[in-house]
Amino acid sequence: MDFKVIVDSIMVDEVKMPYSRPMQSRVDSNSYKSTVILLIRGDANLGFGEAPVFEEPRYFEEFTKQAIQALVLMLNGIIKAVSYKSQGAYELDILDVVEYLRRYVGNRSVKAAIEMAMVDLWARQQQKGGLPALVEYLSASCNTVNFNSLGVNFNTNCLDYFEVLAQGTSLGLDSSSQARIVALARLSARGYRRVKIKVTNATSASEIRDLQHSLPGSDGLTPELSLDANGSFFSADSVNRILLPEISYVEDPFAEHDLKSIGQLCEKTNARIAFDQEVTSCNRLTDFINYVKFDIATLKLSRLGGLKELVNAISLCSHAAKSFYIGGMYDSPVLRRLNALLITLFDPPEISDLGPESDYFDLGVPPSVIRPSPNSLSIMGDWGITGAFIPANKHVTSSLRVI
Repeated sequence: MDFKVIVDSIMVDEVKMPYSRPMQSRVDSNSYKSTVILLIRGDANLGFGEAPVFEEPRYFEEFTKQAIQALVLMLNGIIKAVSYKSQGAYELDILDVVEYLRRYVGNRSVKAAIEMAMVDLWARQQQKGGLPALVEYLSASCNTVNFNSLGVNFNTNCLDYFEVLAQGTSLGLDSSSQARIVALARLSARGYRRVKIKVTNATSASEIRDLQHSLPGSDGLTPELSLDANGSFFSADSVNRILLPEISYVEDPFAEHDLKSIGQLCEKTNARIAFDQEVTSCNRLTDFINYVKFDIATLKLSRLGGLKELVNAISLCSHAAKSFYIGGMYDSPVLRRLNALLITLFDPPEISDLGPESDYFDLGVPPSVIRPSPNSLSIMGDWGITGAFIPANKHVTSSLRVI
């Protein structure tokens, strides 16, 4: 089986997407999200990829300007090394492209963007719907993984809308406790099954209790509450003091990055613990499984660097009896639809990050790739594995043609 694509041109856009509400955490406070969108055109089709990086290296070591430079470098290398030109266009095999990308160190979100854009273009050129295209590609590229042991849902429809259970979102830091209570009520009324509350070392147990008591939510359904510290705490006692019985888990609690120090702190913490920013590769995840007492891995395609690495990470979690979920709530419609496909296929044990674009961004791009319906999310059917998203000119801060 081959995964050949025809490529006529490649564009790289730097985009600033306005948030529908300001987002504030311990490390970031902004009214917009920066990202890099990759558009690969071939045979009258467009393939979309995204590197969801920031203007500055905060959550990622990558940032927008550096990601664009890496994209140009890698894409030019791909064209020279693993393609051949025919009738004014380039022909490539995606599996050759992914193998070529292995020679580069780091730049994981860039590698993931190239792979998803190539697979998306292949699916559109072959007129394949998202779920069957993803299944076919993963079966070939991850042939050492036992998908049956992971409980993968391979019952896919061709092009129809599909639905996933309502998923999770985040509640940022606000100027007042009352503002957070109002925001939580709105998110609960939207049907989210989990709300991850941003906290810092200054957050008190009474603040968390007030938020918890402000629920139940729409139709008597109370969303699960978890805490996201973004590395705010320096001791286990600091975490334990804000824990309530209703809190499902605490994500990225500690400022430490040394494995031994993290392990010692986790041993003294009473909470279920999730790690997000530390899960940057399967090797790093293996280290955590072997040396740190934790419960949940937040798996992000762009942080891991590609679909095969993501699948291998899911396999590692499964065999180590670790829970996981698919992260990426602030991705653009491009990656958001791919995340929805991955959630559908792998059915994570924890509630993943996913919601309608309108809950995160003010894009003015109706209809949304993901639409809310009672207790579920409807995903638009289409050829390809990603969401077709052409940013408005006012949101594009720079545009570069590679070929």
